[in-house]
Amino acid sequence: LIIMISKIIFSLSTLSGVGLFLMLTQTSPNKVGPLGILILFMMVYLVFLGVISFFLYGSYRVFSIAVVYFRKGQPVIQKEVKTPGFFLKYSAALAFAPISLIAKQSTGGVGIFEILLLTIIEIIAIIYISKR
Repeated sequence: LIIMISKIIFSLSTLSGVGLFLMLTQTSPNKVGPLGILILFMMVYLVFLGVISFFLYGSYRVFSIAVVYFRKGQPVIQKEVKTPGFFLKYSAALAFAPISLIAKQSTGGVGIFEILLLTIIEIIAIIYISKR
């Protein structure tokens, strides 16, 4: 089931990337209207969800392989194996940040205060997910 979730996320992210590219090159905001803008934001979210999930899981795999390689001959510490679904929870929260920045940029501008506030919100979300 977990492998299937990662394949679905990868497929949706790839399709959203293609759709995002087509929407940005073939249309204008006047043509697509409010529903098209909502779909654009959804596709941006899905692309970032896939990219962040891939990055988190890939870096976890690289570090776990490096630990095994450098600890040869030493006793192995049994740790909980993390699945792609574990990283999906964190990437779902982190993928919200680019959408927030784009939305804030369209309404006035992004400054240091907005970035700091978004960082605090993301940290709270990650802490909440890890405690759950």
